[in-house]
Amino acid sequence: MLSYSSKRFFNYSAKSYKIVFNILILIVALLFSGIMATMLCFDELTNQFDNAVVGQYHAYYLNKEQKALLQLQSGNTEKIKNSLTNEFYDIKKGDRVYPFKRNLLLKLVEESYNKQQFKDLLYWSAIWFEDDNRDVTAMISYYTALFHTAGKEQEALQILKEIKRNFPKNKLIQNLKILH
Repeated sequence: MLSYSSKRFFNYSAKSYKIVFNILILIVALLFSGIMATMLCFDELTNQFDNAVVGQYHAYYLNKEQKALLQLQSGNTEKIKNSLTNEFYDIKKGDRVYPFKRNLLLKLVEESYNKQQFKDLLYWSAIWFEDDNRDVTAMISYYTALFHTAGKEQEALQILKEIKRNFPKNKLIQNLKILH
């Protein structure tokens, strides 16, 4: 059994830990408050930090896009597919780097169309059209792929004609052979 003096020692020790813990919480709170005050008082410093972070984010995805496009030039579509499946998967319209994803989708869809790989064309144009259903190029690509799907030809052709009626100056729809 513990004596009175050892009980007092353990009690005092637990109290000390509470005090030390509270002091640490106070230091963290003061540090956070200092950072917030710095952000509010020094706009230029905050802007520089923001620009650095955004620049790193932008550069990362630009690098991924360029590497994938280089592979595509040699005829390899796997790098673009991997990039779209992994790095660009969570990128949605409105994100700062969405134009990179859109460009990759455009190049992959064009390559699939040129090689007449209509299953790939349908898959990737559907992803693109789902990301941005107001993108006319994505819409045309999707319905062109659907046109080459058994049983969907008439439906796709009707929609492509409607797109041509609504967007007569669009170069892609003007050059689409199935409408001539």
